[in-house]
Amino acid sequence: MKNGFASKTTGLVGVILAATVVVLLLGAGILLQENLHKQEQKFRADLRLELFLRDDTTPAELRELIDQVKSLTGYESFDDQDKAEAYARMQGTLGTQLLPAGGYNPFPNSLIVSFIPKTATFQNFQSAENRLKSIRCVEGIRYPKASLMSQENVYSFFGKTATLLMLLVTASLFLVVWLGIRRIALAQKEESRILLLLGANWKQIGLPLLGRGLFVGIAAAVGGLLLLYLFWHLSSRLSLQLSFITGNGIAVVVACSIVAGAVSAVVAARSQLK
Repeated sequence: MKNGFASKTTGLVGVILAATVVVLLLGAGILLQENLHKQEQKFRADLRLELFLRDDTTPAELRELIDQVKSLTGYESFDDQDKAEAYARMQGTLGTQLLPAGGYNPFPNSLIVSFIPKTATFQNFQSAENRLKSIRCVEGIRYPKASLMSQENVYSFFGKTATLLMLLVTASLFLVVWLGIRRIALAQKEESRILLLLGANWKQIGLPLLGRGLFVGIAAAVGGLLLLYLFWHLSSRLSLQLSFITGNGIAVVVACSIVAGAVSAVVAARSQLK
């Protein structure tokens, strides 16, 4: 009896430790994915669509253009910048006197359009350009085409890679917990066989195993998240500007761990009842 108890205890501790490591990896994947998404949103929030206007633009044409701009997908706001402001902005950026005092100002009047970050995509900017370039008062349209396309490809690649790795880690979590719970169930198989002969049912055999499975899931979730927090805290010394996993991310980690423990226990219990 002592040997059986020791075997079950050792198996329980072993599966908790193994699952904790996998939960840590799952949490780290979610943390990196969330921070990647924040960086993408920050990048998109800084994007602007600049519309350069002809010098002979009439008030009526400007009102028509503004109406068209406000109807663009994801439109957030616009800034009406005149020639003097454009010149001052460029001069401030370069830090030097660009033109002689009283000289001709070649900079155009412009509208600088901002979008909701999630809609500031290359496809949306291109659609806006195609729609607005035919308007007579629009002399030119500018936005960072090359860098936007490049960044979107980078974010898309890393986003898909992170999602794939997280799916693999989640599958590994279920596999590790299932193997551990199965080992615990096998250690008490003889005991369960005797109980079945005595008329035992799910309540006597399945519920204790389900309790162990839930305990494994909860313990692994707590242990994995604590380790993740520790490593995240240590990362601040490396000047890594990473935000800790959000409440939704924590909920996903805890749910995966608990479900893995419960499902594994139910499967193992069903095999004991056969």
